[in-house]
Amino acid sequence: MQFPTLKGGSVKSLEVAALSGGCDRRNHETQVADGHLTAAENVWYQNGALCTRPGFRSISAQKQDVTDTVTDWKFCTEDTVSGTAQGRRFLRRIFHRTANTVSFQTGLLTYDGRLVFEGSMDGFSADTTGMLMEYPYTDTENVIIFLSTGAIYAQNSTSGAWRQIDDEAYEPCIRVDMHGVLALDSAPSYGGRAYEGRNMLTGKYCVKYTTSTDGLVFYLPFANLEATRTVKIELLNFDGTVTNYTLGPNVNEVPLGGNGLRPILDRTRGRFYFESKAGCIVAPPVAVPNNMKVSAYKEWSAAEKQRISTMQFSTWFGGTQAGSASRQFISGSPLSPSRIYWSGQGQPLYFPETQYITVGDINQAVTAFGKQDGVLMIFKEREIYSLSKPDGVVSMDTVDGHVVQEETATCEYFPLTQIHGQIGCMAPQTLCLCGNRLVWADGLGAVYAMMHGSAFNGFSVREVSSLIAPCLASIDAAAWKKASGAVYEGYYLLHSGSTVYALRLDERAFRSYAGSGDDSAAQQKFGWFIWHLPPGTYVTRLFGNGRQAAAIAWSTDSGGTYIELPQVLADEKADLVNGVPDREIPITARIATKAYALGDNGRCCRLIRVHVDLQTAVGTTVHFAYRTDGREAGDAAVLREGPFDGVCRLTPNCIRVRRAGLCLEAVGNVALFGIRLIYRC
Repeated sequence: MQFPTLKGGSVKSLEVAALSGGCDRRNHETQVADGHLTAAENVWYQNGALCTRPGFRSISAQKQDVTDTVTDWKFCTEDTVSGTAQGRRFLRRIFHRTANTVSFQTGLLTYDGRLVFEGSMDGFSADTTGMLMEYPYTDTENVIIFLSTGAIYAQNSTSGAWRQIDDEAYEPCIRVDMHGVLALDSAPSYGGRAYEGRNMLTGKYCVKYTTSTDGLVFYLPFANLEATRTVKIELLNFDGTVTNYTLGPNVNEVPLGGNGLRPILDRTRGRFYFESKAGCIVAPPVAVPNNMKVSAYKEWSAAEKQRISTMQFSTWFGGTQAGSASRQFISGSPLSPSRIYWSGQGQPLYFPETQYITVGDINQAVTAFGKQDGVLMIFKEREIYSLSKPDGVVSMDTVDGHVVQEETATCEYFPLTQIHGQIGCMAPQTLCLCGNRLVWADGLGAVYAMMHGSAFNGFSVREVSSLIAPCLASIDAAAWKKASGAVYEGYYLLHSGSTVYALRLDERAFRSYAGSGDDSAAQQKFGWFIWHLPPGTYVTRLFGNGRQAAAIAWSTDSGGTYIELPQVLADEKADLVNGVPDREIPITARIATKAYALGDNGRCCRLIRVHVDLQTAVGTTVHFAYRTDGREAGDAAVLREGPFDGVCRLTPNCIRVRRAGLCLEAVGNVALFGIRLIYRC
């Protein structure tokens, strides 16, 4: 029996918008915006196409067997240029399980994936930690290492040798214009004015006295001086000559000086006086103000001494450049987690006791430093503050050309402003400066950006990750602490475990977001792509300078040996994993569009053809499937072992559908330029 032919509807086509919007894991597929994907795995949008991500290439020549060790990497905040190499300087802590000891290695992780080891020291106790900073300390030493033991080292840039420099810490003059008292039985007094704060790195200090005819006995600011420490007295005489006295360890009196006087030191009471040849107490010569300088030593308490030595991270800020104009800001000590200390200007071995601030909630730790628009951003667990450059001084009194500190104030003032009182950063290694704005993960399941403010409202913090919120919510707290970030080829890369979340840094999206009152609509403009690392490979730290990216990764070889090695992101056709045995792993990309509405008012249609504009590399196989009304068909078509460059015409047999899309899985390299759906209602 023959049935009459029914008149068909007109043929229509739907051009899928440029697939630059990344994946949307938040909304139902019917609510996904045009240009977004329901799956975007191992791809990114580059040069007008959705392409297979760059490959990870291991540097097999620098594999390290660390089976019997636990390694911890700490990196400088700023990039480093050493010779022709650019990267991040590191201090690598190595805990030796069998020996129960710690050793340290220093060097440079370059952005082309090389580990340039520069020096090492062994034999530290198991609980020793360290922090490093770059500073041109001498002509040949440009790295300073602080250890939790209190030891400080400088490293020779040529030989890599470490030299202990604790004794070279700056000796501050803590008081000036001090005076003596009339007799041994007079009440202790020294007067004068505060000048510089004590150095948290050392017990060394000096004071200056202005002698007078009625000043016979001189009290120091501290009693109970250590018997093993040297006390030095420098006395300016009437005739302009200087007499120097050195009272070494366990020495409390010395022979007569050239001026016919000798000092007598009482370490217990913290005082001294002068005797003449006849054994009488006499006043020293009266010359000019502050004519007598005394250098002594007062040990810090164990807790105070460790406030600086146990700091975990640092950055230069407060000047035009590292060195003479800047200060070193440090934080992260478990003894004072909410405190920030800063060094003297251009003085990396001087941290005045008065130069610190307690930031925000004392129960929240400072976790990271960032810099944006000439401002130091201070991140805490759930707070953010900004610190501006010095804004004047408290006291304008000067001595010897220095600003004098009053008893209760520091000579520098850094304005502190709260940026946000509920959002912070508990994943500090994810913080990156992307172009001219900071981007970071809070460690609770969201990624934020610091938006530029105006003269009226300063900075604002806006979330940029809502479209992949379900993915980030699955990362636990321990994994967040190990997460890291990098900037690479117009993307912010957020790594956690064996996954990398790639955010397309679209400047137009950021500008529109800054002025938008609708967060939900604004976040639709941020494209996220999900990358999977090669099987069995785990990144511990990821870095990028915008053009290159490098990482420290680990894996195990065929014998179960724990291997640590550097990796780089490169324009590779596959992941090159250099374990044992070395292997090349083709990259598997998966793309799934939303199901696009075809007919008007929910009418059913017939999907006639699908045109896919794409390129594939040699050996690439592409599997296609159709997505209709929430269902995915099996392998509808296969494009085998390219190369292919052109429009692939697919002929689906999909009838009575209201919505349709395309799924694509490519093993190898692929670039997808466009999709067209041709249908009849």
